[in-house]
Amino acid sequence: KYVMGVELASYALRVLAPAIFLFALTGVLRGFFQGHGTMVPTAVSQIIEQIINAIVSVAGAYVMLQYGLKLGEKKGDAELGTALAAAGGTFGTVASVGVALLFMIVIYLGYRNGFKRRMKKDKTRRPKNKVTLTLSSGQQIVLDKDSVQAISDNGLAVASGSNTSLNYQKVAANDVSVPQYNTVTVPEGSTFTLTLSDGTQVTLNSSSVFRYPVAFKGDRCVELIGEAYFDVTHDGTSFVVKVDNKEVEVLGTSFNVSGYSKKSMITTLVKGKVEVKSGGRRRLLLPGEQATVDDEKGVIEIASVDTELYTSWVSGKYDFTETPLSKILRQLELWYGVRIVYKDPQVRDLHFDGTVFRNKPLGFSLEIIRQVSDVRFDREDGVVFVSLHK
Repeated sequence: KYVMGVELASYALRVLAPAIFLFALTGVLRGFFQGHGTMVPTAVSQIIEQIINAIVSVAGAYVMLQYGLKLGEKKGDAELGTALAAAGGTFGTVASVGVALLFMIVIYLGYRNGFKRRMKKDKTRRPKNKVTLTLSSGQQIVLDKDSVQAISDNGLAVASGSNTSLNYQKVAANDVSVPQYNTVTVPEGSTFTLTLSDGTQVTLNSSSVFRYPVAFKGDRCVELIGEAYFDVTHDGTSFVVKVDNKEVEVLGTSFNVSGYSKKSMITTLVKGKVEVKSGGRRRLLLPGEQATVDDEKGVIEIASVDTELYTSWVSGKYDFTETPLSKILRQLELWYGVRIVYKDPQVRDLHFDGTVFRNKPLGFSLEIIRQVSDVRFDREDGVVFVSLHK
């Protein structure tokens, strides 16, 4: 029995080693393509996954058949051994063909995604950050310089900032006679980070407006139109994000809020605990959950999600899985300050898996989509027309 066990392990190692290598190779290839900004139609990703699963299943069956063959030989059953050998050979052939097929698909996708050698030069990048800070006095300051400048509000030094970030000093509420609110307006194609006076860090996405007090007194409350990622400092008081008539209340946590539309708000919780409120409705979120508030339906829907897909924009990329083209292009609209017009509405529902990077030219991302699908893009005066190849 000991000898047979060793032989079984030997067969398993010989047959399953290629399968393990295959898993590692596909992982490396996926990481390489995503690391360079690429995507594939969701259907193709699913087909590749099914092929890998089938190959591993066949390899497992082949191991057992080889083990049966050896067992038959040990017991002197020649006919059993011959039959199992033939069956094992058949399964081995199928596994080999499957591996070859998978490699052909990977090579084909790599070839189609090797567009950078053929892509026309495109210098259309995101607009330079030009964020507007509105002080409580009504004065507006355009933060469009790389160098750091001091910010004062009503004679009180409150912050220092540049065209990428704004850091508020810790100001005692007693130092401010009346509540003073500042507002940051982030235009299309820009992102911006703030450190509030309590230490809370906020990253604002494109086309967002954020209003907040210079100094907090009691419960902390801020207002948002657009999208932001919060890393809230825990100080024993609640922190409330208001989006129109909806609220997200937290103590100390990390979460993403998207509220571009007044009719809906999406909250994605990374860690900690938050409560989402809308009208008389309340729902508690746990890490890895997402709440969608729909005022038209009058509900708060909860779903478990991969939070990375909804927070990756903070690090300058956009990861997506089984995502409609309309959502991908909406992100590109925000990043590059362009307008998307659909000539063929059906393209909106095409689904893709992949990654795009905001530090790349717009044409880079559009070319990726064009290479792996039948979608066509025509650009004219800041407008991107989307259609299907006829």
